[in-house]
Amino acid sequence: MLGLFVAVLVFAFGAFISGDTYEASFLSASGFLYWWYIVTGAIIGVILALVVLGVTAGGAAVGHRGLGKQMNGSAAGAVVGAGVGGSISALIVVLAAIPIVMSIGGAWLLSTAGAPGMAFEEFDQTKLIFGSILIVLSALFGMSRRSKSSD
Repeated sequence: MLGLFVAVLVFAFGAFISGDTYEASFLSASGFLYWWYIVTGAIIGVILALVVLGVTAGGAAVGHRGLGKQMNGSAAGAVVGAGVGGSISALIVVLAAIPIVMSIGGAWLLSTAGAPGMAFEEFDQTKLIFGSILIVLSALFGMSRRSKSSD
């Protein structure tokens, strides 16, 4: 949401203070939004990679220490534990990646819908519509995840 707010500020600055056309300001704001989502997605990706390593290693350690009398201290327990930890990690990564990919895709569609010097009527309407839908869905997905975690 912070990226959307800053993109609106970038648009407003370009359109109302710098005197750029609305089209040029829109392309500037959507280009900013695209790179914002790329950078934040990369940061979240690094954090998720560390979480995945920790959960998988934790699962392997718990599995190696013992899953009952049959696998107490065995390599099979470590493999089972790593598999369970890895599957939980994969679920976390997929759930975290969905809104990030939708945000990046939507911002890319918006930023490539037109070119400098074009009027809004000349922009690719399909890219504008689907890019907007992806941005809204990613924002709603993020909001629904936050509201569930605050309950």
